[in-house]
Amino acid sequence: MLIGDLETLFAQHPEIGSIKKELQKGRGTHVLLAGLHASSRALTLEACTKRMVVVMDNAEWAQYLYSDLKTVGTNVQFFPSSKRRRTVDDAAMIQRTECLAALSNLPADKQGKPLVVVTCPEAMTEEVPAKEKLSALTVTLQTGQEIQQSELRNRLSEFGFEHVDFVFQPGQYAVRGSIVDIYSY
Repeated sequence: MLIGDLETLFAQHPEIGSIKKELQKGRGTHVLLAGLHASSRALTLEACTKRMVVVMDNAEWAQYLYSDLKTVGTNVQFFPSSKRRRTVDDAAMIQRTECLAALSNLPADKQGKPLVVVTCPEAMTEEVPAKEKLSALTVTLQTGQEIQQSELRNRLSEFGFEHVDFVFQPGQYAVRGSIVDIYSY
C-alpha cells in the first residue's frame, strides 16, 4: 500500500467528513481535534483540504506535525518562534520569513493545494511586520535586470544588512568586484 492509497482511505472515513463540514462553515471556524496520534493528524489535515492555521501545544509537536504534513505532500509552512533562550535564532527567522512570504502569495500552491501553517503559542505571540512595511523593505531582482551597485548597497544598508567580507548568516551582504552576495532573511 502506498501513502496515496492510505490518504484516499483515510479521507473516506465518516469522521473526516464531519470535520470537513465543520471547517466549511466559514471563516474563523475553530475546530479542536483530540484523540489523534502520530501521522493520523497529518492525514486528517491533508484530507480536509482547506487553508488553515494549526496551533500545536509546543514547538516540538508543531515541528513533528510539520514534518508529517511535508511527507504526505501538503502545502505547508512552519511558523516557529524566532527566539531561542535569549538570542534570535537565524534559522527560525528564515522560516518565519518564508512563511510570511507564502501567506502573502495566497491562495494556493502550484498544484492548487491550500496553505496550511503549523505553529505554536510562543511563535504566535511574537510580532510580525505589517504587510505594507514588509513590502516597503523588499527588493525584487530578476535575471537580466540592471541595477546600480551603489543603489543596491545603499538599499541593503537602509534595510539593516551588515556589510561583511564573506557572507555566512542572514542579514549580511558582501561586494566582490561586480558581484554582490546577499544572505536574505
